[in-house]
Amino acid sequence: MMNKIYTGIIYTGLTILMVFAPLARGATNNRLWATTIVLFLIYTVVFAGLLKNVNQGKGLGFSQSRGGHWTGLSLPFIGLVSVSIISFAFSIYKYESFYALLKFLGYAGLYYVVVSNYTRRLMWYLVTVSIVIAAGLSIYGLLQYFGVLAHDWWVPKEFLSASYVNHNHFAGYIEMVVPIVLGLGLSLFTSHNRKHSRRVSWLLLFSFVLAVMLTAFIFSQSRGAWVCLALSLLIMNVFLIRRKLLKAYSLFIFILIMAGMLFYLYYSDSNVSQRVGTMVDIAQGEASMGTRMDIWQGTIKMIADKPLTGVGAGCFEWGFPKYRSESLGKALIRPRYAHNDYLHLASELGVFGLIFMVWILVVLVSRGIRRLDARARNSKEVAVNYVILACGIGLLSLSLHGLVDFNFNIPANMILFIILAAIVSGEHKNNVKNRG
Repeated sequence: MMNKIYTGIIYTGLTILMVFAPLARGATNNRLWATTIVLFLIYTVVFAGLLKNVNQGKGLGFSQSRGGHWTGLSLPFIGLVSVSIISFAFSIYKYESFYALLKFLGYAGLYYVVVSNYTRRLMWYLVTVSIVIAAGLSIYGLLQYFGVLAHDWWVPKEFLSASYVNHNHFAGYIEMVVPIVLGLGLSLFTSHNRKHSRRVSWLLLFSFVLAVMLTAFIFSQSRGAWVCLALSLLIMNVFLIRRKLLKAYSLFIFILIMAGMLFYLYYSDSNVSQRVGTMVDIAQGEASMGTRMDIWQGTIKMIADKPLTGVGAGCFEWGFPKYRSESLGKALIRPRYAHNDYLHLASELGVFGLIFMVWILVVLVSRGIRRLDARARNSKEVAVNYVILACGIGLLSLSLHGLVDFNFNIPANMILFIILAAIVSGEHKNNVKNRG
């Protein structure tokens, strides 16, 4: 009875969390009320998961045996937690670091709950919720973009950001979900166990959802997201060809479609075409990239000054003014983020924090890609293969995007990132147990 109650709390809490965070404008740090509610929801789910495991006699579930929840990630995870605590001890602003540490431990707990309670049913549920949310946000954003709904909190009206404050972070959310929809659509082509009429119906649904998401994604005009998703989908295509799940000519078709879209967008008379045109100017010192590079230079000085402890989690904006370049101007005296998640992390936690984080990302992405199995013929198994691969590709896309933005500091996006990571690890745990 108690297990059912705990399971209900986990499912309900995850659902509310996944829906609320994006709608609360990403639950960014400058909206303390939203971040506080997100933390409350996260810790509610975490404690429910802990109580469920204890009630089932599993303890805390940190088994290091073969198939244990943390296999392959225990060392970098413990390392990241350790450097976070150490950076808190040396923090230049303890209040901010304490709040940041609460978020970090909450994310870790959320990952733990999904992995330790992982089932295929939970996987499909979370994937479905993420697709529904992404599709809903895309439709909402398109209605804003074409003037049907108000769009008051993001001043440049030519960008689509839906409920988010920043169009880049809306695009960051969508770029994690697009591979999943695409993967599910591809699974219908490689599986012949479904009735033809049912396959056609699902294909039409996935095509519609994918078209809506990609349209909103394009109108978001996030150049970094465009490049990172295209590169990640290219990698996905290559691995599908290597595992003989797609023909070699599919790569040519993919490149041709990308080139055709780029050509059309560049020569169409619209805000999007102007945005595409500015990509050519980036290498020549385009304004926003120049600002980013100035911030990166100051961040590198921060890292060099405190390479081991950093300035403390959550303290970037308080430590940066000492190292800022005069070329940034008065408008950016104290930027909140480094516009590079990796430099930002290293400046706050030190270089070891960066090493452990990259380690974790490499393990997660490689697990997602390695899940592909050309021998799977059962339609359900084929679909699971594609979902896990798509989750890995989504993680890869946002990780690449982190080189030029700060999606890891947006709670709504980080929550989805953690859930995708937990799905990949949960399926990996199941496979290890089945082989053992």
